[in-house]
This record gives sequence, C-alpha cells and structure tokens, in this order.
Amino acid sequence: MPEKDQQKILRQAVALFGRKAISDGLKLSDATLDAWLNAEHGVGSRKRDYLSMSRTAADIAAMRAVKAAFDPGGYLNPAVLFD
Repeated sequence: MPEKDQQKILRQAVALFGRKAISDGLKLSDATLDAWLNAEHGVGSRKRDYLSMSRTAADIAAMRAVKAAFDPGGYLNPAVLFD
C-alpha cells in the first residue's frame, strides 16, 4: 500500500478513536507480539508506563543500575524513565 494511503488511513483512525487510543493499541499489540515499535533512540516519558511490557524485571534492574552508576546524583533526565 502506498505511504500516502497509509497516512490517510492513520489520520482517519486517529479522528475516529483518538491519538491516545491508537498509540496505546499499538503499544499493546507490540507487547503481545514480543516486539516494540520505537522510532527514537530511547524509551522516554511517553513510553515508560509500557516498559515492563517489553522488558523483563532483570532488564529494568540492569537499566537502573547503569543509570545509578553513571548518574549517581540523578541529574541527567531526572524522573524521565526512572523515579
């Protein structure tokens, strides 16, 4: 399907269901398929509530440990991903 048609369908879906519903649906379907749709370099605050759907508790603990090791004072991106 041409990209122009895909964009039209997405705009119609957003108009019908709302941007948040579409976004939440994509994140849930990604987690169900054991995949993660991500276009940026990190997770960030928009997707932090969904992190546990795509990563194990051990993965998240490792991320926290790396963050603490490199930023013990919590100055870099405070409370963006971890509180």
